[in-house]
Amino acid sequence: MEEEKKEVSTEEAVEEKKKEKKKSGLLVVLLILLLACGCCYVMFIKPTNKTEKTDVKTKDVKSEYRMSGNSLENFDLAFLKLENEAKNKVYSPLSIKYALEMLAEGADGDTKAQLDAVIGDYEARKYDNNEHMSFANAMFIKNTYSEAVKKEYVENITTKYNAEVIYDPFESPDNINSWVSNKTFNLVNNLLDDVSSNDYFLINALAIDMNWKNQIHCAEGHQIPCIGNGTYHIGYAHEKIADDDNMAYSETDYPYGGIENFPALDFNGVGSVNSAEVLADFNRYDIIKDLGEDKIRSEVTEAYKEWLASEDGKMYVKYTPEAANVESAVNEYIEEIKTNYGKAANSTDFLLYDGEDVKAFAKDLEEYNGTTLQYVGIMPKEKALTDYVNDIKADDINNVISNLKEVKIDSFKEGVATIIRGYIPFFKFEYELKLMEDLKKLGIKDVFDEKKSNLSKLSEGSTINKAIHKANIEFSNDGIKAAAATAMGGYGAASGGFEYLYKIPVEKIDITFDKPYMYIIRDKATGEVWFAGTVYEPIKK
Repeated sequence: MEEEKKEVSTEEAVEEKKKEKKKSGLLVVLLILLLACGCCYVMFIKPTNKTEKTDVKTKDVKSEYRMSGNSLENFDLAFLKLENEAKNKVYSPLSIKYALEMLAEGADGDTKAQLDAVIGDYEARKYDNNEHMSFANAMFIKNTYSEAVKKEYVENITTKYNAEVIYDPFESPDNINSWVSNKTFNLVNNLLDDVSSNDYFLINALAIDMNWKNQIHCAEGHQIPCIGNGTYHIGYAHEKIADDDNMAYSETDYPYGGIENFPALDFNGVGSVNSAEVLADFNRYDIIKDLGEDKIRSEVTEAYKEWLASEDGKMYVKYTPEAANVESAVNEYIEEIKTNYGKAANSTDFLLYDGEDVKAFAKDLEEYNGTTLQYVGIMPKEKALTDYVNDIKADDINNVISNLKEVKIDSFKEGVATIIRGYIPFFKFEYELKLMEDLKKLGIKDVFDEKKSNLSKLSEGSTINKAIHKANIEFSNDGIKAAAATAMGGYGAASGGFEYLYKIPVEKIDITFDKPYMYIIRDKATGEVWFAGTVYEPIKK
């Protein structure tokens, strides 16, 4: 006998959606992971001759992708490897883990063993929602299937994962699509085309709309802070950084305008893309210690006397008589050149790694509710990205992360001036994983097999027949950002007209990302990977 089922209206969710303010941050990353169940049959009345499954011996299952905790592991990179094609991609390991954990709550026997072999010691962490971060779980249940879903399962996912349980007629996907849109800042719409073949959906929706602490490249009318207000300069008195330099400074004037005025970067030899410039200079060359003050004083004194005897020198002294005092002029020169050691400037807050095989650029997003997400881009120097992805392991990426240097003077080599220059491209795209195929390759197979699936703790006789994972990302000057600025500074002896330059040792680091690269976005405190992907086609000019 069919009982009347209570439908939960979505009017409140729709109204909430209207009220929710869409964020303006330019890094927008969002993801939906969806698991759907299509049941071939549902037993509302338990047969008297049904055998209990408690006597079935569970197979011992092991997986090379087993998670030992919440930090970056091989599982997080598995989908890069499984779908290792030369195309833009983005996905969320965090969302996939949440969905698998909710699914495992309803599994038993070998199905449970396969899921647990991958989940391992991972424990889902709860994140607080705010105007820049949305994190939600739900179970949508078809009205006519509500009695089949076990109350204990509903209680578990509600308690452990803050999951909403929503009953729906499944006459159309509108209510589910509306919920998803609402939970992703209205950025994912029309996720599903059809729900007629399903009895329930387990959904995790993830969205972030976050700003950098500082812009990558300072622009006119900026709302996000930027260092230097659009200028970057550092000067080393009486020292030069290249053989052809007659002045020792670096200078960049940023265009005050829209992205169309930002630097064009030739990416992978296929055309110009929009990019932002980043700069940093750190002088750890102590010329006084290296050459000795007496040697410098002797050389400069001799050069200064020669200059005084020249026509330029004589003319200068005529109008500036105090310049004739050699000792005073040389003393001032010595004091000025001493100030170079320890000078530092950077256009933005970022971290870098310049290894033998790869280079990396990292930057923190603004902290929200105690959570700081960090973007890390990694570009192989010689290998094609597809080859690099095929060979990497979590230990390789963790090694890069642990060796990231902050842009501060203590991070760089003593005895040289370090000059860092680079261009970081902007990108925006979306991607959908072949999630069901990928999970089968990871060893999670039975849950998708009608004959082997054991989701008896959720409902009897059910099988997962859909697994959808969609995501999109936008990396811009304001959001997931690296910062940039320009500075100017003077140099030269106070005596006027005279200059004696010393060539100093320099180490140059190029952090330009001009070839395909991979990236991760992680919780800086825990190492939890929120998003991962590859960039093959940034935004073209």
